[in-house]
Amino acid sequence: MKKTADFLIDRRHILLAVMLVLTAVCVFLARKVPVNKDRTKYLADDSGMKHGISVIHSDFPEEAEKSSVRVMFDNLSAKEIPEIKARLEALPNVSSVAYEPDSADYNRDNHTLFIVRSQFDYSTDEEKAIEDAIAREFSGYAAACRNDDVPATDVPFRLITIVFLFGIARLSSTWGLILFSRTSPSLLRPSDRFSSLYSPWTTPSF
Repeated sequence: MKKTADFLIDRRHILLAVMLVLTAVCVFLARKVPVNKDRTKYLADDSGMKHGISVIHSDFPEEAEKSSVRVMFDNLSAKEIPEIKARLEALPNVSSVAYEPDSADYNRDNHTLFIVRSQFDYSTDEEKAIEDAIAREFSGYAAACRNDDVPATDVPFRLITIVFLFGIARLSSTWGLILFSRTSPSLLRPSDRFSSLYSPWTTPSF
C-alpha cells in the first residue's frame, strides 16, 4: 500500500495529464456513438411481435415513417405554397409531405411550415441526403429546416465541461490533502498529538 501511495503522490502530475487526455478523448468520442432507436432490430426474425409490427406497417404505411424534417418558409404567396410542396415531395427518399392550408399549426403570420417525412431513420445517409437536398434546392428562399430527432444521450456540452472541471478540482484538492498530510501529518491529525495525554496508560508527570 505504501508503494502504491508513494507512486500516486510522486507521479501525480503524470497521472493527471494522462487522465485529462483520456477524458478529452472520451468526451469527443461519446458524441459519435450511434444510438439504435429501432427496438424491433433486437427481436428475432420469427418473433410474433416483429411479424405484427410488419403487418401494421403494411396496412398503415404512414406508421412506417421513421423520420421527419420541419421546413419553414417565410413570405410565400398562395401560388408558391403548392409548388413548394410538390418540389418537396419530389425529393429522393421522401415518402410524404404534410401541410394543412387551414391549420394554424402550419400557417402563422408570414411563416409556412411543411413536415417532410421519410421511411429512413435519423442519421442515416438517406435522411441526411434529404436535409442536404432541401438546403440546396431552396437556397434562394428565406427558409430554415431541422429534423425532429431527439438523441437519447443528448447531454449539453457545457454540462459535461462543468462536471469535468469539478472533478479535476476535487481530484486536485484530494492530492493536495494527501501531499500535505505526508509532509505535515501532525497538522492534519491533532488527535495523534494529544493521544498520549488522554491515554489511560500514560503516567502523568508532575
